Amino acid sequence: MPAKARRQGREDKHGAPETHPGRNDGHREAGAAAIESTISAVTCSPLENLSFQVSPVEPLAAPGKLEKYRLLLSPWSGALRYLGITLLFLLVYGLVLRP
Repeated sequence: MPAKARRQGREDKHGAPETHPGRNDGHREAGAAAIESTISAVTCSPLENLSFQVSPVEPLAAPGKLEKYRLLLSPWSGALRYLGITLLFLLVYGLVLRP
């Protein structure tokens, strides 16, 4: 506690020494109102209104025939590319050169 405030013996309602009596009242009231509005805004958060229910999960559809073949051939795509090029070469060789 500062010596000046101790000599005057004045303290505000919170027990803090009041150095300028009557001068800070408006600021303290405005600050208290701001704190109260902040606290009320925090306590009225929108999370209170949310319902935490699990939405029903739709079962996945079984893959069709085309999807099954695509999944089966996907790891072999590199080898199938060379096989296709080889078959194309043999087809052109057979049609053009007629051995």
